[in-house]
Amino acid sequence: MNNKKNIYTKKGYLSFQTKMVEKLINEGKFNLAKNMLIEVLSYYPNDRIALTQWAQILIFERKYMEAKSILESLPEEKCYYMLTCLYEKLDDWDKLKELYEKFYKEEDKDNCYKYGYRQQRIYLSSIFDNSCPLQDLSYIDEQMLKYSDERAIEHIKQSHDGSNKYKSTFMEDVNIEELFYKVKDFISKNPNRGVINNSLLESFMFYYNGCGFSVDSGLYNTFLVRTIINTDKIITMFPQKIDNANYDICHLDTLEEEKSPVKIKSGIERFNARWKKNN
Repeated sequence: MNNKKNIYTKKGYLSFQTKMVEKLINEGKFNLAKNMLIEVLSYYPNDRIALTQWAQILIFERKYMEAKSILESLPEEKCYYMLTCLYEKLDDWDKLKELYEKFYKEEDKDNCYKYGYRQQRIYLSSIFDNSCPLQDLSYIDEQMLKYSDERAIEHIKQSHDGSNKYKSTFMEDVNIEELFYKVKDFISKNPNRGVINNSLLESFMFYYNGCGFSVDSGLYNTFLVRTIINTDKIITMFPQKIDNANYDICHLDTLEEEKSPVKIKSGIERFNARWKKNN
């Protein structure tokens, strides 16, 4: 009886703690998530989920080689979604292709929907064979497969037309299209100012006094921009308060002082360049 009780207690503890860590990570509260994980791993140093979450935070902190050491010590089939993100940041095309061939090439709709890996599947297929057997593509799916600035601007405008009073909204005098291209230009010059918040999306926080509001929270002075990882391809942007998230706040008024633009190649451009170099 005691053994069963101990097993149940361990499972219950780990389940609660890792769910809380996931919530904190999704909210961008990385320091709080780390503190909770330190406690979890002090009791259960080999727990796979906790170790994967620790590696995820290391990726947020741009400690890629430390994250790599942890993830590659775990069963590959249990953390390949995080490995996809990591190898993209490390520009490791051999490993990316290996993951794609092993886990993504065969159509697996159930797992893609259930575990939220369809973005990785679509992203990698757009790089390696430009195919996508999945149906009913969402806005993000379509942008992962074939990105368009115009489609992104249209999506952002539709999201901030004031029809949903429960979401944050840009002020009416904000020119979304003009702001979009200013932000895009900034990110192209400062690609390392973002945080990988989830999957293959990267977040940048910008300061813009009085840029938006929400009925519940009032005036916002910052807005969040999400791009496809390692690119300046903006998926969405919306007013958001900083709270406890560990973002590097960007200021658009410093654009003039930044270094010369550094072109960020798309995934397929980088893959082709690497392929030509090796052949």
